[in-house]
Amino acid sequence: MPGSEVTISAPISNGKVAIPKGLEGIVYAVVSTNSTAATDDTTKAGPTVFAFP
Repeated sequence: MPGSEVTISAPISNGKVAIPKGLEGIVYAVVSTNSTAATDDTTKAGPTVFAFP
């Protein structure tokens, strides 16, 4: 849905993460020690921006 905000968690395994299917538009990604909500204290890298068609 355009303009909606959704939080998706994907595990890191062997230093890699699988990008979830179905992402659209502008997506912000962070690496966090918390799988439900990234905060300043739990964010280890990012944010980085991806643009999906």
